[in-house]
Amino acid sequence: MINLGTKYLESERLIYRKLEISDFDEFYRLLQNDKRVIKYFIMQYQDNKEKALEAFMKLTSQYEDERCYRWAICDRNNNFIGLVLCCGLNDMFHSAELGYCLGHEYWGNGYATEALERIIKFFFEEVGVNRITAEHIDENPASGRVMQKAGMIYETVAKEEIYYNDKYYDSVHYRILKSEYENNKTGK
Repeated sequence: MINLGTKYLESERLIYRKLEISDFDEFYRLLQNDKRVIKYFIMQYQDNKEKALEAFMKLTSQYEDERCYRWAICDRNNNFIGLVLCCGLNDMFHSAELGYCLGHEYWGNGYATEALERIIKFFFEEVGVNRITAEHIDENPASGRVMQKAGMIYETVAKEEIYYNDKYYDSVHYRILKSEYENNKTGK
């Protein structure tokens, strides 16, 4: 594996770049202050902008570390619409766990699938991981459909694995191996 950090990337409709302080207002409005988004992305709901700024600054504080992978998902006009990040990296086993979220107004447009596909490509082709995983809470099957569309394969359900907002949730796990990614690329 070669850790490269949060590199600037592009896909057909989207740009992936480091979070910038100018993204904060949209980050707050779209992600931290919208209960529809927070319900599925394990992040604290904030109606306090100062606390939200603390969370935002924490997300951006480790960009010097080449093991930090946190992208702002932006439209082609460089407007912030969501996040995609590596929430777990294991150098010994050459694996990465990915997570993503979009502002509610961007749901249903294929942006999450496009973002996940691009970041999967980056991790396999540039970082050199062998296994990528992602998970969603059982109450969010739309996220599982995103993972499937991005080529990921259902693995298992871990019963009551996630404790969030005073409730236990089942966690639905997906994976894609480098060999599966290569087979998908070549149509095998």
